[in-house]
Amino acid sequence: MAKKRKGRKRGGIVACNNGGGDGDGGESEGGGEGEGEGFFDVRVFLCVIERLVFVLDLIHLNRFPDSLKSLVQTIVEILVLATSREMGGGFERLAGLCSKILCQVLKSEHGEEGETAAEVLKALAPLILMGKSQARSFALGFVKGLMVGAGKTSDGVKKGVVNLPRYLAQKAPEKAEPRGFAVEAIIEIVRVMDVEHQVGFAEYVVKMTQGKASLRLLGVDLILNLMMLLKDPFIGVGLDCKVKDSWGFKCVEALIQRCSDSSSGIRARALSNLAQLVGFLSSDDKNHDVLKEVTGFGEVEVEVGVNDILRKRCMDEKANVRKAALVLVTKLSAILGGNFDGVVLKTMGMACSDPLVSIRKAAISALSEVSPL
Repeated sequence: MAKKRKGRKRGGIVACNNGGGDGDGGESEGGGEGEGEGFFDVRVFLCVIERLVFVLDLIHLNRFPDSLKSLVQTIVEILVLATSREMGGGFERLAGLCSKILCQVLKSEHGEEGETAAEVLKALAPLILMGKSQARSFALGFVKGLMVGAGKTSDGVKKGVVNLPRYLAQKAPEKAEPRGFAVEAIIEIVRVMDVEHQVGFAEYVVKMTQGKASLRLLGVDLILNLMMLLKDPFIGVGLDCKVKDSWGFKCVEALIQRCSDSSSGIRARALSNLAQLVGFLSSDDKNHDVLKEVTGFGEVEVEVGVNDILRKRCMDEKANVRKAALVLVTKLSAILGGNFDGVVLKTMGMACSDPLVSIRKAAISALSEVSPL
């Protein structure tokens, strides 16, 4: 009995002799179920990783690019596997050691910094796109802290970090919840970038909204988050730049265009995000005039006006699109008052007889906002 108690877990660390010995420490709580399979001594394992940190000071991998690539991939895989094991407080120490190793390989003596940075970021990307986990937190923290810091003295590393959000966008999952995690991670990384690179990514997202369906949907979500994250979206880059040429104006235009997307899911999402964005921007008086212009209620000629969108979307064949359009009307009323054309108002009146109760309620609410007292 004494030997069995000695072999139990202590603080989440499992110790065992897989190669024989006197058998001490060979069982865990639960009567030794699974003995010999999936058990390892965390303390010994961490010591091995710690020795690897010192080895990288002695052996430079600039002549062994394949070994460097394998090392980076192995370190990342170790982090993923560690999240599925009971390590107690051992994960924090492991993460610290892995961070030191990845920082080491970014040094010039191990190869061209830009190429190594690309390998590290490519390996970390699947972790960043994971759901909430310790591995995801490590990857995001490493990129936002250490790699952004290294980019201040290395153009190669900086280029890799700048390109990472675009790479993540291309690899983002299509399902709603994983896509949400991808958007969240991308925005976290963009947040710590220089303004010029933030604007460059916003322009890239506008182009995404013209791509395949999965990219259009992701772009619609990214536009909303970028507009809410970055300051002064309607200020041009140059001194002579007009509001219409600003990245924010282009983003809102792209969002309006997606309100007529061939996919009903993207139409609904674009209308919903546009409504949320209008509500967010209208809280600042200086944005009112710009919103009027970009939505087609001002003097600037736009390709597609919101009035034209609403005429069609309030009578869309899909219920979620109709409801999103009516919510947008309600949000727009705060900056436009009753400045909707008669066709839109008539369409909203017809929506009050919609088969769905929720849409009838939304239509009545929208009409009460835009109709004069």
